[in-house]
Amino acid sequence: MAKIINKKAKIIVTLLNITFAVGLVEIAWWVTKPKITTKIISQAELANANGQNGQKCYVALDGHVYEIKNSIYWENGQHKPSGGQAYCGRDLSNIISKSPHGKTILSRMTPVGPLR
Repeated sequence: MAKIINKKAKIIVTLLNITFAVGLVEIAWWVTKPKITTKIISQAELANANGQNGQKCYVALDGHVYEIKNSIYWENGQHKPSGGQAYCGRDLSNIISKSPHGKTILSRMTPVGPLR
């Protein structure tokens, strides 16, 4: 009888540990998930977010606007590795496919809203 109770206790402890671990993952996701807004960005707003003189850096891709923050690859509104092809404040839909990372980089950007 004691062996059965001990096995049940081990199972319960294991289930609690799994539940706790899953809970931590869910909390971590909730804290770090990007904030999705419904703000519509105009062409003028996109152009003004050129990453220069303290301005934010917005780029548009396929009708959606993203903010680029804290990237060592972007400086003074320009994506340095692109050799002058990618700038903040512009629609980069036509040149993103030329980059080595392609659209996979979108997961690192903060969505701002649709481009009008």
